[in-house]
Amino acid sequence: MNMWCAATRRSAKARLFPPHEARQKENPMTLKIISSQCTSCSACEPECPNVAISEKNGTFVINPKKCTECIGHFDAPQCAAVCPVDNTCVIDTSYPRYQPPA
Repeated sequence: MNMWCAATRRSAKARLFPPHEARQKENPMTLKIISSQCTSCSACEPECPNVAISEKNGTFVINPKKCTECIGHFDAPQCAAVCPVDNTCVIDTSYPRYQPPA
């Protein structure tokens, strides 16, 4: 494969999938983990496509700058889907939700 084709493919991919920072500025959104309900089972951490989940002080937290609620990756947030405790991964209302264009 020549270099021109690879460069063209990369630039086309960048237009279809803008960098994470650009998506976050356009559509900030996030989930949060209720720390009092988190059992520290770590089921959520490997499921996050944005690597937004990490352990802090014995429970897991979601970095709001990285979380996209799995939009563009899955139909539902994966942290909530795999969490064994209902309503532990919930929408953080301090951030606006993504609203698709009409």
